[in-house]
Amino acid sequence: MEDKKLASAQPETPAEQLPAEEEKKKETLVPGGRYLSTILFLLFGVVFFVQSVQMFIDDPRPQGYGTFPMIVSGLLIVLTIIDFIEKTQIKSSIAGLSFKDKFVAIIKFLFPINSFVFLLMSIAFYVAIELGCPFLIAAPVFLLGSMCYLIPHNIVKNLIYTAVIIAAIYAIFTLLFKVSLP
Repeated sequence: MEDKKLASAQPETPAEQLPAEEEKKKETLVPGGRYLSTILFLLFGVVFFVQSVQMFIDDPRPQGYGTFPMIVSGLLIVLTIIDFIEKTQIKSSIAGLSFKDKFVAIIKFLFPINSFVFLLMSIAFYVAIELGCPFLIAAPVFLLGSMCYLIPHNIVKNLIYTAVIIAAIYAIFTLLFKVSLP
């Protein structure tokens, strides 16, 4: 009886082993926008490193205000280069596609639909504030709209969360810190 259990637990043919091997191959593929994000991190690191070196030149002491940003941005550059080198050793999931298909895959990777919709909501909130809409009107609309989009079917909870968050913002900034909201 135990021999049957042991025999049934192991794949009988190489065809049954094939899906497991394909899963291993899929795990080693790098999604198509990872190289772009690594290059962007490298560019940001270089910009911040140059800026922090300029601050360090003004105050070259170890406890100067440019030392810590220089160390952190230098570390960002080094780790990004290491990450980039590791990623070049792994095949990309978009290898062999046409330029158009690669571009579409990278855009879909960088901007998933939820993130893109949230980005549009954020831009609409910013535009509303710039056009003179009061903060205490634009913020609850933005907050409720984004929560209802990201967490649907909980409209009552979203209304309660929105009211509590806006009341807290008003109490903290307007009443406590005496900051006028836009």
